[in-house]
Amino acid sequence: MPKNHQSGVALNVLDEDVTQYEISFFHQLLQEYFAARRLAKEPNPSLIYVECAADKVSPGLEKTLSSLASGDPLPPLPQTGWEETTLTAAPMAKDSEAFIRDLIPHNLPLAGRCAASPEVNISLELRREIQDALIARTKDMKVDLRARISAGEALGEIGDLRFELRKGPYGEYLLSPMVEIPAGTYPIGVDESQYDDEKPAHEVELPSFRIGMFPVTNAEYLKFILAKGYEDERWWDTEEALAWLRGEASTEGSKQGWRNDKKTFESWTEEFINDLVKQNRITSKQAEDWITIRNWTDERFEQQLDEWYPSGQIYKQPEFWDDTRFNNQAQPVVGVTWFEARAYCNWLSANFGAGGEQIFRLPTEVEYEAAARGLKGRMFPYGEKYEVTRCNTFESHIRRSTPVGIFDNATPEGAFDLSGNVYTWTLSIYDQDKYPYKYQSNDGREDINATGVRRVLRGGSWDGAQGRARAVSRSLVNPGGRNLSLGFRVVCGGGPPS
Repeated sequence: MPKNHQSGVALNVLDEDVTQYEISFFHQLLQEYFAARRLAKEPNPSLIYVECAADKVSPGLEKTLSSLASGDPLPPLPQTGWEETTLTAAPMAKDSEAFIRDLIPHNLPLAGRCAASPEVNISLELRREIQDALIARTKDMKVDLRARISAGEALGEIGDLRFELRKGPYGEYLLSPMVEIPAGTYPIGVDESQYDDEKPAHEVELPSFRIGMFPVTNAEYLKFILAKGYEDERWWDTEEALAWLRGEASTEGSKQGWRNDKKTFESWTEEFINDLVKQNRITSKQAEDWITIRNWTDERFEQQLDEWYPSGQIYKQPEFWDDTRFNNQAQPVVGVTWFEARAYCNWLSANFGAGGEQIFRLPTEVEYEAAARGLKGRMFPYGEKYEVTRCNTFESHIRRSTPVGIFDNATPEGAFDLSGNVYTWTLSIYDQDKYPYKYQSNDGREDINATGVRRVLRGGSWDGAQGRARAVSRSLVNPGGRNLSLGFRVVCGGGPPS
């Protein structure tokens, strides 16, 4: 028995059995370290094999979804328990490149995570091979959704080749892939809707424009932060945006939204709220929160609003930026205000274009609807009927945003996630009294300088029900809102009057 083991015993990583003259390594991290050393010397990639084919995974996705309670998140595919040990072993291996290459057919996402480790040196050829394979995996609809999520997350770690890294006068930026939406007369709204703000059905003629293939990702937005976008006031081009940036903006708009919600909750009985849980429209946790808010006195509620929306707050990054549920580089950025989304567009335009013109911007709400519905006016980007496995909504049970481009929901033009995942900010003002349908682009509803207004959200989100993911659905929020389902995507060309 070694004489210098006492420190290990004192640190609770070793256990000494003096009767058997044995030392046990019972601390998990220590066990994984020694297992990793062994694995690095004697690789065994079959240990980390995880089935990913949708027709072979058991239980399958649909059966798993049907067994979940309203508050249950979708569980990942079963893991082997050797994942972290393998990650530790990769940089220890004599030939890390061979070690990682052998992982690819057994567990592609894990190979990607190993390749992304800063402690591992691999060839550019192997890195690109893994990146290409991960992109292909995210688009392979014969692969289980959970495996596509894992591939997307690994792609977020190793880097997505679909986003071109460029250097501009205001720092590095990632150029998002764009898709062309043809000029034409597009159907907007629907007469048979139960919501008045979606009526009447009418047509809007639009010039051609290009829209981001995906919502703006954390990887893209990180470049704006690194370029000190929150410190350069030139990107914040309205008085209201500057006031928000400087911490001078009023929080009344956000507070008033919650006051309206509280009135709604007060009009509902606890039985009605709990029925929403049974209908799989909200989680039991949401029901508890809504009932709690409903029962607060006005004084208690206003105190809470002051805590949620303190005055004088200055931000240097999106809300939830450090939240591991939402900060994978391949996930859409969330927790951004309308002002932050527009500042990013202004910065990206200046970086990309030489003349200083507005190249990238937020879409108008009819541009978003046109991209999602197409010229024939489908109800969802992928067809007429909602399908739970084709977009990330509340019914999907994922309970967070997902890496971009993993669902079978691309439009014919090639735009992903126009339904579900994260809400998209638009330029358009929501005001049913002043700007009702029929849509008119020149009536002031696209005025970026308007103050005290709410802006239209489109597309639905991971925490919203399927009805909000319809292509005609219109939601609204104060431009200073920063909740965990708010994202954006860029467009260029076409557009409203400046």
